[in-house]
Amino acid sequence: MVQIFSSGLSLIATLLLATSAAAKTCVVGNNKADDSIAIIKAFNDCKTGGTVSFPKSGTWYPKSLINVSGLNNVRIDFAGHIVLPPFDPKYKGGSAYLKIQGNNIHMSGGGTITGNGQSWYVT
Repeated sequence: MVQIFSSGLSLIATLLLATSAAAKTCVVGNNKADDSIAIIKAFNDCKTGGTVSFPKSGTWYPKSLINVSGLNNVRIDFAGHIVLPPFDPKYKGGSAYLKIQGNNIHMSGGGTITGNGQSWYVT
């Protein structure tokens, strides 16, 4: 009887830990100098499960490349607005400005990204 009770408690504890990890929400904050820092931090905080939230009321101005990899079981609730900077020659021929990689990533929401693409295109 004690063995069954002990096994049952172990199973319950495991399920509770899995549920709390999946329920984690990482809200993207703002960094006055460069919002790339806050965006990367939120993804790293929820890297192994949870939801990265860009609230509808928020606007982010990243000033450096965002490259997040190794995500697993992450949801992105993108309701806010990201404004990418105009072309900067130091990024010419480089990678994507916003790069998010991993397994089982789901994105939803009605947010917008202003890419300032014309300044990148004509350069």
